Amino acid sequence: MPPSPSIRRPLRIATQALTSDPDVHNYSCLRLLLGRLLIFMKISKLRVALLVVLASGIQGFCALPGDNSGSFASLLPNGDLVSLQGAKLHPFDSSLLSQVRFFAVYYSASWCPPCRKFTPKLVKFYDEVKPSNPQFELILVSRDQSLADMVKYMTENQMKWPARTFNKIHSHKTLTQYAGAGIPDLVFVDAQGKVLSASFDGKKYLGPEKVLQDIRRILKQNPPTAEEIKAAAKNL
Repeated sequence: MPPSPSIRRPLRIATQALTSDPDVHNYSCLRLLLGRLLIFMKISKLRVALLVVLASGIQGFCALPGDNSGSFASLLPNGDLVSLQGAKLHPFDSSLLSQVRFFAVYYSASWCPPCRKFTPKLVKFYDEVKPSNPQFELILVSRDQSLADMVKYMTENQMKWPARTFNKIHSHKTLTQYAGAGIPDLVFVDAQGKVLSASFDGKKYLGPEKVLQDIRRILKQNPPTAEEIKAAAKNL
């Protein structure tokens, strides 16, 4: 039985709060369960915030085994990222992100003097940390004015991490939503996209060095699992 008109609006709002993409496979499942929850409890006037909390507890019931829809990695399908191979950019296989639990998003540009100063430090950090931490990945979101400038910047600094496809940078809210008011801007998030450390605290600029320290600490506290190490070895 479909939900009555009196609960359609809170049902729609609560469902949208759990998934921003109405096309994902678990949308109908969530909506059905939420509707039944409202009808059973007769709480058409329940505050939406409380409904979201209740619904989040059943969200896992709707997920398929092994499914990571709604995760940060699932919002970066093939075609969204590229990586440097030699002096050219090639499509990055987004399936390699399935085992990643922590992401750093780096907003930077070659025309930015502070970026040019910080980027070599980030490259050194990545080269030291990444081999032993397959549960971590870094993604560049270029603020350069052209694709050629982006490629040159990545090549000169030997960036081994993936980057946002240049022509999709401004249209992809998954990566642009974390951007602060200036660059260099480094943001560290977990697998669900929750910010763990950022270069900006509101309008206050803390800088990317602070984020590097937090990344090192959090990765040390959350070492890779045997499964993650095994999966990384297969992708070498």
